[in-house]
Amino acid sequence: MEKRFCFIKVIRNKLRRKYKITIIIVFVVSLLLLFLFKTNEIIEPRLLAISKQKTNDALKALSHKVLSNIKFDDSNLMEYKTDNEGNIVAVEYDTKELNQMLDESLKVIKSSLKAASEGEEDPLLKEVFFEDGIIYEVPIGYLTGIAFLQNEGYRLKIELPLFHYVSGNLKIDSKSYGINSSLITINLELKIEAEVITTIYAQKIKFSEKIPLVIQIVQGDVPSFTTQEKKSSY
Repeated sequence: MEKRFCFIKVIRNKLRRKYKITIIIVFVVSLLLLFLFKTNEIIEPRLLAISKQKTNDALKALSHKVLSNIKFDDSNLMEYKTDNEGNIVAVEYDTKELNQMLDESLKVIKSSLKAASEGEEDPLLKEVFFEDGIIYEVPIGYLTGIAFLQNEGYRLKIELPLFHYVSGNLKIDSKSYGINSSLITINLELKIEAEVITTIYAQKIKFSEKIPLVIQIVQGDVPSFTTQEKKSSY
């Protein structure tokens, strides 16, 4: 009888120890999860803001550099209409040439974006914009907002986005320039839908930028245009 009582007592003690260990483990895991959630509340907004800013800066710089190196023959784009006194009264544009210029611009920028995101050589400029597609590295200490931790900790990598949609349209602007002259600009209004990739999350963004493709000064006022806005997408 005494042996049986001792056996039961041993079993109870073991169960109590296991119960205590389980409680401790649950408590520690709960504290860890709470810490991670609270840390994420602080870090995530800062990381989102930095990722969006750096991605927009990268896309803007890359787009301007690539498109500024595309050469267009603008001599066939415009035809000036004058009155009997030789004053320019209107400008007509070649629709076919405009469409070709738009299509070529979007094809070039899409191929350049793809190469940059993969860390490959740009097909037009023959240079690598971002090694391994990494555009920025931010120390995790910077995201805490604490001054002495700004450059400390693991560096989170921000990668150039995966591109889902590239589109654009041509917009023609005219304004007075100097004395009796007009400045005509053909702009590409570029729009990109992409996904920013970081070490801990992915976020979709929308990027838009107005990039001049053709800038030309003509003598006289240009009061009207006989053209329509051209749009395309890839």
